Amino acid sequence: MTLTSGSDATITAAGPFCTTDASVNLTAVDAGGTWSGTGITDANLGTFDPATAGAGTHTITYTISGSCGATDTQDIVVNAVDDATFTYATTTFCSTESNPIATITGTTGGTFTIDNGGSINTSTGEINLTQSGAGTYTVTYTTNGICPSSSTVSITIEVGGVIQLTQVGPFCETSLSETLISNIAGGTWSGTGITDANLGTFDPATAGVGTHTITYTTSGACAATETIDIVVNANPIATVNPPVIIEYGNSIDLVATGGGSYSWTPDESLSCSDCPDPLASPNETTTYCVTVNNSGCIDTACTTVTVDYNCGDVFVPNAFSPNDDAANNLECVYGSCIVQMNFRIYDRWGELVYESTNLNACWDGTYKGKDLSTQVFVYLLDATLITGETVSLKGNISLIR
Repeated sequence: MTLTSGSDATITAAGPFCTTDASVNLTAVDAGGTWSGTGITDANLGTFDPATAGAGTHTITYTISGSCGATDTQDIVVNAVDDATFTYATTTFCSTESNPIATITGTTGGTFTIDNGGSINTSTGEINLTQSGAGTYTVTYTTNGICPSSSTVSITIEVGGVIQLTQVGPFCETSLSETLISNIAGGTWSGTGITDANLGTFDPATAGVGTHTITYTTSGACAATETIDIVVNANPIATVNPPVIIEYGNSIDLVATGGGSYSWTPDESLSCSDCPDPLASPNETTTYCVTVNNSGCIDTACTTVTVDYNCGDVFVPNAFSPNDDAANNLECVYGSCIVQMNFRIYDRWGELVYESTNLNACWDGTYKGKDLSTQVFVYLLDATLITGETVSLKGNISLIR
C-alpha cells in the first residue's frame, strides 16, 4: 500500500487593487494548480488583471488536481479609480474679468495646482487672473482617495477685458500735459488734445477750452473700448486799477475783474480780502496783488498805492476857554501824521494836571474832577510821526474862564 501526502492549495492574500494597477501573478502554498475567476488572464500562471476584473469583490479559485488534490478560494477587492475630471466655463480669460472657479464633475476633495508661476486656490481651483498675468497655464487636479487620479486643463489669460480709466482734470489752458492712465496697458488713445496715442499724453493747450471726449481702445481677443470726458477751462485775465497816490489818512477803492473769486494780498488795511472791490486805507506805500480764480484757473495782477505824507505842522493851541460856550472848550494836540505821542500839562508849581497818549483825547480844564481857575500852564509834547520823524514841543497854555 502506498501513501501520498495531500496538496496545500492555500492562496497567498493579495489586494486590494485599483483598476489601473498592473497585472500580478497570484501564488499559493503549492504550485501546479489552475486558477480561475473574474480577472484571471492566465490560468496556469495565476495572472490577475485588475482592469479586466473591474471594480468590485472577485472570488478567485485555485485548484490542484489529482487523487490528493486541493482547492482554495479568496476574495480580491478591486477599487475604482477616482474621477478627476473638472472644467472651467471657458479656457480663455481676460485679465480684468472675475477670477474663474473650477467645476469638479468627478471626485471632490482633491488638490489643484498650476504651472508657469500662476496663482490658484488649491481647494477651489480659483485662478487669480491679475496675479497670474498673461500667458498659457496648465491646471492639474489630483484626487486624494484610495485610488487617486489626476486630470489637466489648459487655460490662457490674455491682457484686456473691462477697461477702467482714471478721471483727470479739470485743466486750465496753460496746464502742463498729463499722461492718462488705464488699468490695461497696450491700448491706443484718441481724441482732441491727445498728442501721443501710445502714451496717452493729453495737452490742455492743444485741446483748447471745452469738454473733450477721450477714447481708449485695446485689441486682441479681449478687445474693449472706454471713454472719459476731460474739461479744459479758460484762463482768467486779471485786471486791477492803475497805481495811485493818496494822502496819508485817505482811502481808495481798488477794483479787480476777470475771475469768479478774488484774493488780495497783503490784506492789511483792506475792507475785505475776498471781494473784487475792497477799500484800501494804507498807512504806508503798499503794493496790492489780487489773484483771480476761474474754476481752478488763476491769474494775478498788482497795483501800488503810494501814500503821500503831507503831514503839515504839529500844533498845540496856547489858550482855551472851557466855559461851555461851544467854542474853544478843549485843549487838543493837532497833527495829521502823529502815530505816537505823550502830552503832559503842568501847573505853575510843577504839578502834573493832565497827561494823554491819545491824539483823539483833549483836556477839559479839570484836575481830579474839579474845574481849574484861570491861569497859565506849561505843556510838554513828545510825538512820533508816520514818517518816523520825532517832534518835541514845549510851551504855555492859558486857561481862561
